[in-house]
Amino acid sequence: MTSPIPPAAAPTIAAATATPPNPDPTPAATPPSPDAGATPQSTDSAATPKSSSPENSRPENSRPESSRPETTPRSPGTMPHAPNTRPTAADFLSRHRGGGLFTETVNQRVGSYLAVAAHRLRLAPSALTLINLALGLAASIAVVTLAPAAARDDVPAWALGLGALLLWQLAYSLDCSDGQLARVTGMAGPAGARVDILCDVAVQISLVAAISATALAHAPGTPIWLVAVFAGTWMINLVTSVLASSNTASASLMTSTSLPVRIVKLVRDYGAVVTVCGVVIAFVPGLTPWLMAAFTVVNGLFLLASIGQSARKAGLVAPPHEPQ
Repeated sequence: MTSPIPPAAAPTIAAATATPPNPDPTPAATPPSPDAGATPQSTDSAATPKSSSPENSRPENSRPESSRPETTPRSPGTMPHAPNTRPTAADFLSRHRGGGLFTETVNQRVGSYLAVAAHRLRLAPSALTLINLALGLAASIAVVTLAPAAARDDVPAWALGLGALLLWQLAYSLDCSDGQLARVTGMAGPAGARVDILCDVAVQISLVAAISATALAHAPGTPIWLVAVFAGTWMINLVTSVLASSNTASASLMTSTSLPVRIVKLVRDYGAVVTVCGVVIAFVPGLTPWLMAAFTVVNGLFLLASIGQSARKAGLVAPPHEPQ
């Protein structure tokens, strides 16, 4: 790509090509600055802003101002040239997309430091999204593979559960980080949002498989219907998140931000949820079926409440027809 002519070179070129002066000259238009009105091309990720509902962990944020346009091509997965001042962890944290009490206290803060490191390494938000995918899948595959051995005490259950917990938490912190990085660098866009959602779906499916495998290995009498209903109701979290990101259904069932309400909402805070799952797999894997039943009840009740709220807002009675 040919670089724009620097403003400093414009007078020299103008002098070389100028016509004889007109008796009534008019001032020449100032050439536009190469930076004027440009918007960086969106290549990434994670991060069409999502709903402000703490319940869904996807609040919406405004996109940042346009940054300096690129004058040279870049390979996919890299960031545009960074400005002279490097953003700090506080800058990234200020653009976080919210979440529950645990997520905002732990994962968003960890994510801000991961975003600083990614920015210095010139990683694009989609790179963080894919690392999140790799870590989340690795943890779940390890649990699914080693659950029978842990049930026979051939593998220490505490090591398996705590190792999975660490990877799940790191993966989720990266999921928080990619959105922060996208907003601060101006790289948020629909392509990155699709990558983020699809990776979230893959990680959540693997997490459900890991919990179910643990239950079947340590409690062989676990009903298959419980596994099926648990898996189905778990996906409600993803469905509501996608609806919220498109502003289709972003209203929270409990709008209060008081501490007691936020503590109640921990039952649907993904950071808190994966912590509970990891602790149960590590120390009391025999109780995993009861954990599945508890999450099934919580998510099922949330689904019913969401249906009722949405139906009430949509209205059940049509307005009277106006005469023709």
